[in-house]
Amino acid sequence: MILDWAAFLKTCIVMQTFELTWGTLLHLIGIIFITSNLAASQFAVAHEVMHKPGRFYRVLATLHMSKLYYTHFTFHHLYKHHRDVATPKDPSTSLKGETLYQYLVRTVRDSWVCVYQEEKANGKNYGTTMLF
Repeated sequence: MILDWAAFLKTCIVMQTFELTWGTLLHLIGIIFITSNLAASQFAVAHEVMHKPGRFYRVLATLHMSKLYYTHFTFHHLYKHHRDVATPKDPSTSLKGETLYQYLVRTVRDSWVCVYQEEKANGKNYGTTMLF
């Protein structure tokens, strides 16, 4: 996870000084390809870490998800998805006949909405309370 953060920060630094021209277009495509693959694999790592027992691992997983702007996932996955898995109430379970693109839009949108509604009902911020 530490090396992933180093690669993330290096990519941010490279992109600050990146000048898009026809000659650098191939470089940009390579950066996007590598960064997106790294993010996808690290999403899986953070998912596995959040399942380990103890607050330290939930904090670590939430921090790791912050690179993907998806910090609510720790709360949603552990406390909503596991309770409602394979039911129509679970946005992380695909519906019968749903295409991949329909599923992606619905799961991202509805997981945010689910956590927002929970926050509104309980007066807590679950994106950051997993950290403290």
